Amino acid sequence: MDITFKIIANLSLNHVIQNIGHFTFPPVRKKIISMNLHEPCIAVLALRGKKLIGAMLADTGSNGVSELFSLFVLPDERNRGIGSQMLEIMEKHLKSNKFRFMQVRLRDEWKNFETVKKMIERRGWELPYVARIIAEADIHDYLKVPWPDHYLPSNLSLINRKDLPDEYEEQLKHIMEESKIPVEFNPLQHHEHVFLPASYFLTKDSRLIGWNLAYHIAPNCVEYNNLFLFPDNRERGYGIALIRKSFEEQLRLEIPLARWVINTDNGEMMKIYNSLGRKYVKKHIQVFISRKILN
Repeated sequence: MDITFKIIANLSLNHVIQNIGHFTFPPVRKKIISMNLHEPCIAVLALRGKKLIGAMLADTGSNGVSELFSLFVLPDERNRGIGSQMLEIMEKHLKSNKFRFMQVRLRDEWKNFETVKKMIERRGWELPYVARIIAEADIHDYLKVPWPDHYLPSNLSLINRKDLPDEYEEQLKHIMEESKIPVEFNPLQHHEHVFLPASYFLTKDSRLIGWNLAYHIAPNCVEYNNLFLFPDNRERGYGIALIRKSFEEQLRLEIPLARWVINTDNGEMMKIYNSLGRKYVKKHIQVFISRKILN
């Protein structure tokens, strides 16, 4: 029976979760916890007769950028070019709708990592580069790391997310209205998924200067993927102070696993991780990004 392809635009994330959530990889329910996906979504479906055998999903991000966030093909239908055909259809649709480029994130822990990497390279995508490191370890081991001693000046304070006063909530809204930080570090996104007990903000002279947000991604694991400091407060040990405070709270709550997500362009954190933290890590995952210019 021949394979047919169908493109569906204007899908809500809720519709995706309810109707094809079981046909997504990475699982979209987990994806939305740590990533800011923009609605509406676009789906390219592969069908053999009436049977769904493959699905590709992309969002409609801002500034003409679309994130390819899911690709799944049934195991017995793989290695037949279905993924490549879905990608070609998605590219043409986005190009015709004036998107500037597409982007995809890949993890080297995935079984299909090399397959997908070769597929996008054949279609003229940029060579993937390592954008993030995900370092997973037992929380007890993280606290064994010989973190540099650093004492915050008296005009700096660490405040738990759940105890953040209203005046700082207003500062957050103002910061986002002025677009002072990259979208991926927006402290207001995914607020329903933030693990409040291990999330902290840093203030200086009654002004917000940074934060470290935690996400309870599994019963036994907390992920830290939003550590941000404004540029004039970097390389002073403030990031370490935020991390240590969060890790200490997680240990108190007896949640065993911690995942620390580090951007590779964050020189200070990468230096600390490579020189101090890496030997304590159980799992070291590289997150690659690749792009393709469409218009």
